Amino acid sequence: MSGSAPPAPAWRHFAFFDATPVKDAQDLAQTPEAFRDAGRIAAVASGQSTVVLADHQGSLHCLSPDFEELQAWVAYDGGRALLVKVSGVKGIIVSLGEDASQTLVLKVWDIRHLEKTSGNPRLLGQARVQQGQRPHPATVLSLTSSLSHIAAGFADGSVLFWRNVDQALSSHAASDNAATVTLAKPKAVPSFSSEPITGLEFWTSAAQQQALWIVTTSKVWSYTLTGKASGNAPTITDELGAPLRCVASMPNGDMVLARSEALYVYGSEGRGACFAYEGPKTLIASHGSYIVIVSPPQSPSAASASPTVRRYVNNRNGKVLADVSRITLFDPENKLVAFSDTIESTITQVVSEWGDIFLVLLDGRLIRLEERSMDHKLNALYSKNLYLLALGMAKSKNASIAESSIIHKRYGDYLYSKGDFDGAMHQFIQTIGHLQPSYVIRKFLDAQRIYTLSLYLQELHAQQLAGSDVTTLLINCYTKLKDVERLDAFLKADGPGHSNTGELHFDLETAIRVCRQAGYHEHALYLAKRYQEHEEYLRIQIEDRHDWTDAVHYIRSLGVAGAEPALRQYGPALLANAPTETTRILIDLCCGTFEQPSEEAQQVMSPVAANEAGPSYMSYLSLGGKPASVAKSTDALDSPRLAPERARKPERTATNRTVRESSPVLPKSIDLPSPRQFFAFFIDHPEEFVTFLEAIAAQRWQQTLDDATDTSRETTMLERAEQQAIWNTLLELYLTLKGLKSEGTPSKAARSQAREYEDRAMKVLRSVDIPYTINQALIVCTVRQFVPGLMLLYEKLGMFEDILRFHIDRARSAPSSSSLATDSARHVVQALDKYGEGRPELYPIVLRFLVSDAQILTRHQQDLARLLTYIEENKIMAPISVIDCLSQTEHASIGAVKEYLRKHMLEERAEIEADKALIASYRTETAKKLKDLEELSDLNAPRIFQVTRCSACGSQLELPSVHYMCRHSYHQRCLPDNETSCPNCARQHGLLQDIQRSNERYPELFLSEIEESEDGFATISQAFSKGIMDLPKISKEMTPPMQ
Repeated sequence: MSGSAPPAPAWRHFAFFDATPVKDAQDLAQTPEAFRDAGRIAAVASGQSTVVLADHQGSLHCLSPDFEELQAWVAYDGGRALLVKVSGVKGIIVSLGEDASQTLVLKVWDIRHLEKTSGNPRLLGQARVQQGQRPHPATVLSLTSSLSHIAAGFADGSVLFWRNVDQALSSHAASDNAATVTLAKPKAVPSFSSEPITGLEFWTSAAQQQALWIVTTSKVWSYTLTGKASGNAPTITDELGAPLRCVASMPNGDMVLARSEALYVYGSEGRGACFAYEGPKTLIASHGSYIVIVSPPQSPSAASASPTVRRYVNNRNGKVLADVSRITLFDPENKLVAFSDTIESTITQVVSEWGDIFLVLLDGRLIRLEERSMDHKLNALYSKNLYLLALGMAKSKNASIAESSIIHKRYGDYLYSKGDFDGAMHQFIQTIGHLQPSYVIRKFLDAQRIYTLSLYLQELHAQQLAGSDVTTLLINCYTKLKDVERLDAFLKADGPGHSNTGELHFDLETAIRVCRQAGYHEHALYLAKRYQEHEEYLRIQIEDRHDWTDAVHYIRSLGVAGAEPALRQYGPALLANAPTETTRILIDLCCGTFEQPSEEAQQVMSPVAANEAGPSYMSYLSLGGKPASVAKSTDALDSPRLAPERARKPERTATNRTVRESSPVLPKSIDLPSPRQFFAFFIDHPEEFVTFLEAIAAQRWQQTLDDATDTSRETTMLERAEQQAIWNTLLELYLTLKGLKSEGTPSKAARSQAREYEDRAMKVLRSVDIPYTINQALIVCTVRQFVPGLMLLYEKLGMFEDILRFHIDRARSAPSSSSLATDSARHVVQALDKYGEGRPELYPIVLRFLVSDAQILTRHQQDLARLLTYIEENKIMAPISVIDCLSQTEHASIGAVKEYLRKHMLEERAEIEADKALIASYRTETAKKLKDLEELSDLNAPRIFQVTRCSACGSQLELPSVHYMCRHSYHQRCLPDNETSCPNCARQHGLLQDIQRSNERYPELFLSEIEESEDGFATISQAFSKGIMDLPKISKEMTPPMQ
């Protein structure tokens, strides 16, 4: 075309394709054989990895990717092939041609299956096209991808179409021997124009009805094939037509129409986009998202409107110029020219297959246009800073998100270098998930860019890719900007920090921590309360806001399982600042008077484990110290996150009796927390401690000081230990508070309170039902110097000697003339009178005490005399012991004990006289025994037996009789056979012999008994008394001989 043609639009031009000639696989110097004679080629079709060539001799050729002939057969014997299409059904092609009689015949081929006889592809179906008396040449052939419809357009403006072709061919495809199907007679589109048909494209309407675009040289028509509107005359869609071969179908189903002034796109809603691209066009085709535009041959000129032609002329350097065709690849999505070049020949066919474009030239050459790699194209765009084009190209090529993010990053870096920080951030946001956030964050850490940075951080949270550090940074950005509104929006449930389902997009713990550090306590409280971070909520209220009352109410709402760990952590601080409310909630917790949580809350609550039993805790605490400070611990509570409980009833403040009457007792089946774990909290609050313990005893076990304690209830060992710990601690508290109220110069009210606590302590000690530990109580009374209680415990334990020694020690520790010494001495005597009966060990103690001091002895002369008389009458002490006791002090005179000594000496003298008479009788008897022994030992001395009666039966002694040397005589019949010893004496001697045998074994244990004995001399004396030292001698003397 001449250079005076109107200029083309200034689309950006790029070289995204490389043009290379295609050579024959067998002869690299030649073009592929199928294209050497381009003039015989009637049509070329491609699709489904198949390229089919139709020639004017009536043959069809299937080509390989190397353009070698795979199959060739005569489709129209004696005729010619005009049009050919490759179906969307694999292996199926449709051809339209003239047979020998110049009748148009439509044929459907299956190139995957061959006829057994001819070896040609199987002919599935055919239809003869009857055009009337004046046939016109076929111009266009079109078919649906499923082969349900086929349409043919003609030069006279008529259009024929076949319906349900796929169904008609289905029976043939199922059998190898089926005959060729004769397709039904085609339907004719109602006459609508006499202009040649230049384009046919099937499309689907919005109502899912099959329709057909019909393009003539001056108009675009729409014809409905299915549905209610089928059969109606075509309707005009546009008053623009197109030349033959200037209509193409895009992969998305749109139809592109090329005119000299522009490209027009038609979709299901009619005409769509229009791309101005001036210049004559002889052919267009589609290749992916590209539109291939072929211009007719023209004489090249340096003054041409086409830069491609001008560049061609300049490169020829004055050589003879032949006519050239211009090939252009237009990208409608990105509005750029991907390739443009001139070719010194006429382009007759354009083939798009195997990812490349092939240009068939009239001079027999075949040119391949191979698309360059995506990286190459992107680098070309990067070099010109055309990042938006790069993004559009990546999208059109279905690039992955990772590949697109690289473009966004480079575009962001470019905008950042130009100072467009907002635009740069918009690009960086698109890289989230593929670019390290730290790369972006470092760029925007400057104080002037905090707002922009917050947008990026917020998007990170929205995509759930933010870590705790990112959350910290974002909230800090809001707080630095003092942007409370955005902070509220971020943290609230409907803000960008949450998904549509309410799921958090940020780390909750981090958000709460940062809000606290920045002083935004209300926001931290909102998060903690909404998402049931109970420990965090309490930490803020107690450590930051010091709202003790709200903290107590919140703990109450958590139920037993949630309140227990919260009180374990914050109990001391709450008691220091809200003692009454805290004590009340502790009582409710340990007594089971909490309202039980809902079933949903119970599902997330873990059971509270009871602690091990133990004694009183007050022994380990010191009272009167400084108030407990708030623990600044950052450790989480040792409990799961709990759902908040139902709203509580108003609290009631009442005495122990009132609480006991109004508060229900929790059933035994529910485990209650151990109150001992809270004992340490009351270290500086003894009065609240008393209230706490008394209420627990009353409500949990019905144990009070005033009422009768229920002892019929069965208790476990653990409950028993809990009860003992309660009452042990209460006893110590009573005595401690008594001492505190009595310190210094107490007021009347203080003295009254001290007496009240003393009375309570005595009630505990006197009770037989209250389960306190008596040994623990003894220690407490001793430490607190509570004399009435100590005396009561000594009496309960039977420690009467300790009672005496206590009063004795007090009397001795005080000055002799003091009232304390006088009273203590009187208590000693009274205690002896009360407990002395049956306890002789107490009298020596009192005796030593009474003579230990002159004043005591003077005041208790009568008591001393009475004591000595009782000792003498009951033989409690030996006189020598009394004398020894009295001699150890210089205060006891002889006159004080003269009467006792005189009386005792007379008794001793009488005893001596009696002992002397007894000794004389023993001597007489001994002499007699010795004389008998001497007679028995003399075997030659005669023995006269004068016994007249039997010692066994007692009757008159008769012969035969037996006489023993022991002077016993028996009838022989009264004696057992072979009896050699006197039966009467044998019994006495047998007992002695048993004792002797026992004593013979005794020496084996003699030494060990001496070592273990407290009085070794007594043990040795006992051995002598048993005759252990002379056993053989005794044995011989005890066996008398028989006559």
